[in-house]
Amino acid sequence: MADFFDLAPLAKIALDTLAAEFDTKLGPIQLQHEPADWLPELCDAIRLAYADAVMGDGHQSPIRTAFLAFLHTARYYFLGNAEFMRFLEEETPVLALEFFRSMRIAGDFFAYLPDQCCSNCRMKPTRGDKAYYTHLAPEVLKLTTCCSTCAGKRGLGSGMTNWTGKKNPASV
Repeated sequence: MADFFDLAPLAKIALDTLAAEFDTKLGPIQLQHEPADWLPELCDAIRLAYADAVMGDGHQSPIRTAFLAFLHTARYYFLGNAEFMRFLEEETPVLALEFFRSMRIAGDFFAYLPDQCCSNCRMKPTRGDKAYYTHLAPEVLKLTTCCSTCAGKRGLGSGMTNWTGKKNPASV
């Protein structure tokens, strides 16, 4: 509605509310792999956000960016969920393309179960600013993790980038 009426402050409030809601859901599905009984509602919301999306248009609205960041952060869970994968493949091909591009940019082609502790401080992410890992990167046979506190101290930027600085196999 904020986009329709061009009300930027209302759009920001809505995005902040959505981000806060996503923050509460990430920890349980990322770390404990609790079932997401809210998955049908998420799929409905994504369906609405991507209703007019055209393959290859390159336009990423703030709402689509928020959904993509959420999915990217919990990709181990979502890639292992048959219901979501069916939805991704059959109903939202533009999101599927954006999702896998984000994994390629981050140098992550596989989704692993993350360690229970941050690779830097060895604390559980629940002790940080957010109750989930904000940064995930693959290592040989393991996933390097970084909690939000360590990411902030080290100035790592977005978790959707190649924050470890390793060579991206896709660009070699």
